[in-house]
Amino acid sequence: MTSQSGGRKAAPGEVADALAFLGSDAASYINGTNLLIDNGFSAAITTNQIDYSSMPAVDALTNSSV
Repeated sequence: MTSQSGGRKAAPGEVADALAFLGSDAASYINGTNLLIDNGFSAAITTNQIDYSSMPAVDALTNSSV
């Protein structure tokens, strides 16, 4: 949801930087975890800071009808 995660989509470089870090020696002690690159969207869901009324229904996102 672009409107719920800072008003923009991630730039390819923002995702690439995180992947480059994970592939580097600097991340050699990191394993068994997920690195969320979502501009805080998951944290906002966890802390009930998301306005669900502005989010489209799942079927609208998948272009399928029920």
